[in-house]
Amino acid sequence: IFDMDHTEATYAAAEWLHERYARVVVMTPRDTIASATAMVTRQAILRRLHQKHISIMTVSEPTGDVVNKQLRYINVYNGDAGMIENVEFFAYATPRIPNDELAGPLRAAGVAVHVVGDALNARGLMAAIAEGHTAGNEL
Repeated sequence: IFDMDHTEATYAAAEWLHERYARVVVMTPRDTIASATAMVTRQAILRRLHQKHISIMTVSEPTGDVVNKQLRYINVYNGDAGMIENVEFFAYATPRIPNDELAGPLRAAGVAVHVVGDALNARGLMAAIAEGHTAGNEL
């Protein structure tokens, strides 16, 4: 899994894949995984993945598609190259984007729109709840 999402869903997918494949690798260009989660959640994710021997490759990114069951990657800081052999499945956990598709049509219809939560910026549940609470108090 090439992890550009850094949320619980990606690591739940890694655990699910672990039940189906002999080896699972989570690769990220960041220096750690689960950086979009709360500290205690990150610790739990790291513990579970390590207990299951799911490999975590940091500061790395793929350089292309899987060819002949091989995935080439590079270190994002020094350019060192490597390869993962016997790749059966490759997933790309894309960065999340705001889900604000209703804001434009509502504004066009003359409705006052207060964008909060995932409509403002895709992130964790607690941030969305706090923003919604603040917006509700302001109204």
